[in-house]
Amino acid sequence: MVFTCWIYYYGKFYDQKTESLAFTNEHLNIYGYISNFDIFVEDTRWNFDNVKNILGNDFISLTIMRNPVCQFESMFHFMNMETHYNVSSFEMFLEKLEAGKITNERFQKIRNEHIQIFGRNQLAYTLGFEETFFEDNTAIEAFIEEIDRQFNLVMISEYFEESVIILKNILGTQIGQMTFMPLLVRTNDTKHKLSVKQRLLLEKWLSVDVRLYNTFKR
Repeated sequence: MVFTCWIYYYGKFYDQKTESLAFTNEHLNIYGYISNFDIFVEDTRWNFDNVKNILGNDFISLTIMRNPVCQFESMFHFMNMETHYNVSSFEMFLEKLEAGKITNERFQKIRNEHIQIFGRNQLAYTLGFEETFFEDNTAIEAFIEEIDRQFNLVMISEYFEESVIILKNILGTQIGQMTFMPLLVRTNDTKHKLSVKQRLLLEKWLSVDVRLYNTFKR
């Protein structure tokens, strides 16, 4: 089976944000052009209504989530976030966070001529959750339920092979028709080894992402 697919691309697969995809088996008229490609890439936040406007109601959507603490630590280094947080190391950032001195939690950065926004609760923000609701428990619960309705599958990076098997079942393909490879994987000596205390500190700060991730991981 060959799919034409609409991809919402949110940066490098493991190091920055999230990728969300919607598949259809029809050629699409996108921005006045007929798409004959298997993949169409759009660099933006996930917006379910926009996807429906282009694809209609008959499509398969999926996204992938990574452990938010690991994701943020990776994104911090990949995006050189030391400059924004005015620190010289990830260790110093954690010290400022523990002291309550991280006030500007998210920031804009121009990448490939596009303005992108990075920082706290990157996963939830990229999937459409507004930062004004980061402390609103009711809004968080409603958002998680909405994401559950919008996606046919939420893959988990730490259970990637299992996720691919579920994806195979959804798409009706055979396991031999699917393959993947790791890219841009950092070596262990470039990763910050977090203590239990540091991990708990980040989990509290990234609480929306943690709740979102844990829900779909379960």
